[in-house]
Amino acid sequence: MRFYVSNISNGRITFRALLNIQRIVLTLWIGGLWTVGYLVVPVLFHHLQNPLLAGRVAGELFTLMSWFGLASVLVLTTIYSFLDRAKWRFLVLFLVAVIIAINLFYLIPETTGLRDMAADVLEKGTRNHNRFAMLHGIASGLYLLVSLLGLLLVIRQPEKSLLP
Repeated sequence: MRFYVSNISNGRITFRALLNIQRIVLTLWIGGLWTVGYLVVPVLFHHLQNPLLAGRVAGELFTLMSWFGLASVLVLTTIYSFLDRAKWRFLVLFLVAVIIAINLFYLIPETTGLRDMAADVLEKGTRNHNRFAMLHGIASGLYLLVSLLGLLLVIRQPEKSLLP
């Protein structure tokens, strides 16, 4: 004996599954951003005796979070195309992807290059130190912006009333 599920029931199951997947992705990604950037990295710099080592570990964590962020944006864009086609969500995700790409493909390599070029010693007042500080400040500001935009996505979930 075969059981047939109506399109409406099947649509609700799919909608709920997509809604739950996007919640999980947002939780892991945005929770990870806040945990790494505002808890783990400050603890690294506070407890490790070597600030250079703390910086290297922090850089690795930020790079990892950037790649995870790009993957999350891709997954969320796909899910939102089925769930909720609110244009503001796509705009936020596009902006986040651009910011992450700037950090990942320009700012992180530049700051790493400056640090490596200076043999891991960036003396205060030097041109390399000033450029490093400027790029690091820009990267930090962009990270904060992505963190806040991520919170917006968490707070403004698609409505369950959109169920088919």
